[in-house]
Amino acid sequence: MAATITLLSEAGRRPMAPTFHHVVRVEGDASYPTGGYELDLDELGVKGTVINAFGDIDFGNGWYPIFVRSTNKVKLLVVATGAEVGPGTDVQALDVEIVLISQ
Repeated sequence: MAATITLLSEAGRRPMAPTFHHVVRVEGDASYPTGGYELDLDELGVKGTVINAFGDIDFGNGWYPIFVRSTNKVKLLVVATGAEVGPGTDVQALDVEIVLISQ
């Protein structure tokens, strides 16, 4: 089973607005993959290079997401240690929206 990744909204597809934003929802699955969940930017319609990303954080489940620009992946880090969640961890409780800013 894989994470569910859904494009929720997008803006900026005009010549006078060269900066774009896309809101993406990432829902976890029963087996977290090593290195995190890859976002297919082409499939999501993201143009250019992602220059920043931020998301809502719910520390109640013990981890928080970060977006790694070099790999286009959403990684989960353990709140208590800052280390990446171990591969195979059940992260079905994950339901986070991430805003990708691109140019």
